[in-house]
This record gives sequence, structure tokens and C-alpha cells, in this order.
Amino acid sequence: MGAAPPPAPGFAPAPGMMAPPGYGGMAPPGAPFGMGPTGGVGEMRDPMKMMILTLVTCGIWNIILIYFKVLPELKAYLNKSDQELNPTKELIMALICGVFQFLTILKIGKLIQEAQRKAGRQNAQDNGVNFLIFGFLFFPLAAMKVQQEMNKIWDPSLQ
Repeated sequence: MGAAPPPAPGFAPAPGMMAPPGYGGMAPPGAPFGMGPTGGVGEMRDPMKMMILTLVTCGIWNIILIYFKVLPELKAYLNKSDQELNPTKELIMALICGVFQFLTILKIGKLIQEAQRKAGRQNAQDNGVNFLIFGFLFFPLAAMKVQQEMNKIWDPSLQ
């Protein structure tokens, strides 16, 4: 009889057992805090796909991207408390009063700059105003630009 097959990805091993190589686990030895096996706590996404999804869904994907992907990733990476950054509160405020949506976009520019500096990027810039301008000119373009800047946090080799 052979060894049991490895568990399906996403399922934890039984208590007291070690996960087989390649199945979850901790960050590799020597990796900086906040860095996991994939290079960071955030997800690399195709910026063009983000723009197309925002266009096809008439902006709904942009709400999902900003409030359920980007802000939680930045909060986790920067170790922010709920008082400092609360994506749920930001979304509720934006739904009650649309002006807060613009303030959130400006805040995202500053948070991305902070995260890029933490990731070791020397020339990190606050692009919040640029994100707003792109959003006014062609709103799916803003989703693309935000994701391009987010990807620079997770992959330092991007320009």
C-alpha cells in the first residue's frame, strides 16, 4: 500500500500532522515580515483585466476592487488598526455621501505610497490625485492605475 495522496489545496492537514511541501505553511526562512510564499500579502492582478471588469460591470467591479481587495490588502500589509483604516466604514461612508469616495481614492494614493516605501521602493509617490483624474476622465482607467501601483508593492521588479 502506498502513501495517502496529499490533501487538496486549501484543506489543512489533520491536527498534529505537518502539511506536505507546497501545501500552505509559513513564509520561507529569512523572508521579511509580511512576506509569504508568493512574495507578499496582496494579490498580483492584471491591471488591464481590472479595467475591463470595471467597464463591463459598469463600475461595480471597481467598488469590489477598492473596498474588498485593495483596502484590506493595504490594511494587512501596513498593519493598520480598525481606527486607522476600516474598509467597511469607508464603503458605508461612500454609499451615504459620495464625496467620501473621492476622499478614499486620495487616501489610497497615500497608503500605496506608504506600502511601496515599506516594500523598499525609493521613488514611491502619492498618486491619489492622479487616480482621481483618471477616474473623472475614464473611470475604468483608475482601476487599472490603482492595480498597477498595487502590483509594485508585491513585485519589486516592476517599474
